[in-house]
Amino acid sequence: MNPIPGCRPPVPHFAGILTGRMNNETPSRAGWRLARENPKLVLVEVIWRWSFGLAALLLLLQAIASILHHVTISDADWTVLHNLDLHETPNAVAKILYLSWKVFCLVLAVLLPAMSVLWMAAATWGRAATLKILQKRSNTTAVAGLTLLRVLLFLFTLIVAVLTVVGADMLATRPPYNPEEPDLLLYLAIVLIALPLIMIVWAILNWVLSLAPLFAVQEQKGTFASVAATFRSLRANARAYWSISGVYGTARGAALLAVIVLGVFLGILGNNTIILALLVALMLAYFVLADFLYVARLAAYLQVIEQNSSFAAKP
Repeated sequence: MNPIPGCRPPVPHFAGILTGRMNNETPSRAGWRLARENPKLVLVEVIWRWSFGLAALLLLLQAIASILHHVTISDADWTVLHNLDLHETPNAVAKILYLSWKVFCLVLAVLLPAMSVLWMAAATWGRAATLKILQKRSNTTAVAGLTLLRVLLFLFTLIVAVLTVVGADMLATRPPYNPEEPDLLLYLAIVLIALPLIMIVWAILNWVLSLAPLFAVQEQKGTFASVAATFRSLRANARAYWSISGVYGTARGAALLAVIVLGVFLGILGNNTIILALLVALMLAYFVLADFLYVARLAAYLQVIEQNSSFAAKP
């Protein structure tokens, strides 16, 4: 049937959401609108991130309790820890870790895998659920594979960072240097150059892996095929992706700066239960806003992918 003159043919719900209501709507604005118009999207993101955060906090507290149970702490150190003295607390913590390094390593060996499994379960469910809302389809297997790659990347980066610090210490204390008087300049030069480079590489690869689930669901690809599709899209649309990241990164940075300023102001006012409650509320409000900005950025990235898919589909 021919369309009625002057009227547009009906647009599918999925395409209408992703292409935006206005032809001149930028991906960043489209992402913001989608997050605003889909409170369920933000709610799912908050649920999975906060659930993991709460469970991770409980595991961390249990780990700290296990370490303290096997370590004898002097009354002076307990007093420092209880008073949270900014000058003495780091020294007290360092002393406890030094005395309990074997227990600490054992607890860490159990804690890291436990947190990794917990994060994999929460992140897989959460990302699959948010993409189900955005894209009206799912690919949980590929999303789980990409989540596993992110976990392995983090653990590998952590190991490399630790080996870098240990290697720097060994180089700074090898002959002709005195182990009791190491070459501090050499140590700092290695650590201050290598660690930022390691973090930059990790951040880039982690960002790519966080973007890959969009392709896994959109194109129904497997784990590694989704990563390859992500790199191809980044090469073709680098400016669009960097623009979106810049917009939402700036917004999040401004929000964090505002929270820090307000937190410092509240800290100056005093140290009581009301101030503490306000600080906690301020921190939680920032987390909610950060989750909102994250899903908005995700929707903006999806807008770029959809636009390119539409262009590629045209004869």
